[in-house]
Amino acid sequence: MWLKISSLNLQLLKIIANDSLTVRIRTFNFPGWTAFIDNIPSLIKSERGTRAILVDVPKGDHFLQLNYKDTPIRIIGKIFSLLSFIILPAALLLPKHNSKKLLPKLSVSNSDRVVKKQ
Repeated sequence: MWLKISSLNLQLLKIIANDSLTVRIRTFNFPGWTAFIDNIPSLIKSERGTRAILVDVPKGDHFLQLNYKDTPIRIIGKIFSLLSFIILPAALLLPKHNSKKLLPKLSVSNSDRVVKKQ
């Protein structure tokens, strides 16, 4: 077995197996990992304790491809983060409203007061 390509989201291995075997990838099995053997979807299992990725590979020469894709909740989280990075700076750059300008100015003078004499 030799490793052909490895990145954060993709691992591609060329496997030459004399017998069926289980390949252990030293990557934590987060939701979103998918496995393909010769471009056919394959089941991913998790190793007990370490939760490393395990994939059963049949006898013969094969390409094992592991892809990491975002789950729907991660996509929603990324959208909210992006909106926050757009809205927050925009809100900070907007002119600040002076609350004194928004309220009508009231003035009280002595001539406005009514004084009763007894």
